[in-house]
Amino acid sequence: MREKKTDLILKEGFKPLFYAFVALVVLFFLGFGLLSLIAVAAIVLIFFFFINPEREPEEEDAFAVIAPIDGKITEIAPHSDGVAITISNFFLDPHLIRAPFDTEIESIKIRHGVFLSLSNPNAQALNQRGEIVFKNKNARFVLTLLNSLINIENSFYVKEREPIKANKRVGFFGGGQGVFHCPKNVDLKVSTGDNLKAGESLIGFIKNA
Repeated sequence: MREKKTDLILKEGFKPLFYAFVALVVLFFLGFGLLSLIAVAAIVLIFFFFINPEREPEEEDAFAVIAPIDGKITEIAPHSDGVAITISNFFLDPHLIRAPFDTEIESIKIRHGVFLSLSNPNAQALNQRGEIVFKNKNARFVLTLLNSLINIENSFYVKEREPIKANKRVGFFGGGQGVFHCPKNVDLKVSTGDNLKAGESLIGFIKNA
């Protein structure tokens, strides 16, 4: 699917923005002043939820790894195969998924589910989940996405085995928590508490390529 880089908001936002605008017009002409203001607030929130920002990577080195989603790093957990970076994507964060480096899409998975709070012990098992695997000759990265309370479906704009460039828009994430699984040969340049911008913020560098 071809992306539209010039759109101010993502295509997923067209329908809710239209409905909110129609509601505003109806409420205004019916004389519901307070409800009209609520509709205006809804339009503003929808706009920011589906905003489609242009980004440039902080580093354009061939071995640089950039953030795949926006959000705040809440945990960095080493494991036997590398390290898992947990990123909390909040309501007003942009919701694009971007390619972290020049890569090929190894696989894409979507599990449909419910939209419980991530604090709910059943969220991991029941909530909507997505996974996309990025791979090139030097490394393999897995981004898992767990949706939270906002009932909006995830979508991907690319296909399996499709080669893509770093920073390319590859999908839409409805918000919640992402875990970016990095292999051992990555020199991390981030810490817990850092705020990331997808397609822009440097995660680290692939070593021993």
